[in-house]
Amino acid sequence: MAGQNRTVSTGIVRRGNSYRFTVALGMDVNGKQIRKYSTYTPP
Repeated sequence: MAGQNRTVSTGIVRRGNSYRFTVALGMDVNGKQIRKYSTYTPP
């Protein structure tokens, strides 16, 4: 896998009174992007 560029893409989106965080962790063996999501609602 030498020579491949690796980046981490993040995103924060406000959804009503909460926030959705998205982090792209790379690609799987089929070339599909791996993403993790989390939601934060302020008190």
